[in-house]
Amino acid sequence: AGEAVRLQSSNHTPDHPRLWHQVITVNGADLQLMRGGRAGRPVLLLHEAGGSTRTVRMLAESLAERHEVLAMDLPGHGESDPQTAPGVSAVAAAADAVIAVLEALRIPPPDVIGIEAGGVVALEVASRIPSRLRRVILLDPPACEAELVAAICAEGLPSMAPDWHGGHLSRCWHMQRDARLYFPWFRRDPQGMRAGEPALDDREIQMEVTERLKSEGAWQLLLADAVSQDLAAGMAAAAVDVVLACPATSPWRERAVALAASVGSPFFVLPTDAVAARAALAEILGSA
Repeated sequence: AGEAVRLQSSNHTPDHPRLWHQVITVNGADLQLMRGGRAGRPVLLLHEAGGSTRTVRMLAESLAERHEVLAMDLPGHGESDPQTAPGVSAVAAAADAVIAVLEALRIPPPDVIGIEAGGVVALEVASRIPSRLRRVILLDPPACEAELVAAICAEGLPSMAPDWHGGHLSRCWHMQRDARLYFPWFRRDPQGMRAGEPALDDREIQMEVTERLKSEGAWQLLLADAVSQDLAAGMAAAAVDVVLACPATSPWRERAVALAASVGSPFFVLPTDAVAARAALAEILGSA
C-alpha cells in the first residue's frame, strides 16, 4: 500500500529470443526481472538463496516453450537492490518484493516454482494474496528438523566478504563444490556424503559462485530465515494447491516426502538428469 512503483527498460541486452530483462522500481529499490515465452499459462520462478535469474535461466528457457515465464532476482540477489525495511524478516521482505511485482505487472495468476528458500517465499506470498497465485510447486523445499537448523545457522552461512588476498573466492568455490558432494555442505565425512554421481561442472559452479558473491549478506539472512520456518504450517496457510518435488538424489528428498505426507500434498520424484528434470517439471505444470 502506498508503494511507489516504476517500470523501466533494462540496460541488459537480451541473449535469448524469448527471454528479456526488465527493471521494476519499488520505493526507490530496483528489482530485476527476466521475462518471455509464449502466451500460455504464466509461471513465476523464485530462485534459491544465493541464486538469481541466471541460476534458473535454463529452467526458464525450457518452460518458455509452453508458458509465459517470469523470474526475478530476489532482494539483495543478482541485480536487485536489497530491501532495507527495519524489523522485516528476509522471507517477508522477499515476499513483499514478489507481491509488488505481481501487482505492478497484473499478469494472470501464475503457477509458482520456488526453489529451496524461494519456495518458502512463495508460501509467504500465497498466505497473503492467494487469489493472485494459481498453485505453488516447492522444488527441494528446505524442511529442517531443529538439529539441522542449528547446524546450518552455526556452520553453513559463512561470510564471503572480500579478503585482500582473495581467500573468499576459494571459500565460495569450495562451498559450492562441496554442496554437490556432502549434505550439509560443511559435513565433510562419510555420514555426510551424498548419494549418486556428483554434477561437477566447473562452469556451472563458477556461475553459482559469481551469483552467491553478489548476494553476500543477503543469502545468509534468507537461508537462515527459510530453514527456520515451519513449512507444514506455511503450506496450511497458503490457501492454494501446493505440490512438492525433488530430484531422485536430492538431499531434501526424504524430508520432502515426509512433509508432503504430513499435509496430504502430492510429491513428485524428478529425474537426476537436469534436462529430463526440466521436462518433468513442465509435465507437472501441464497436469492441472
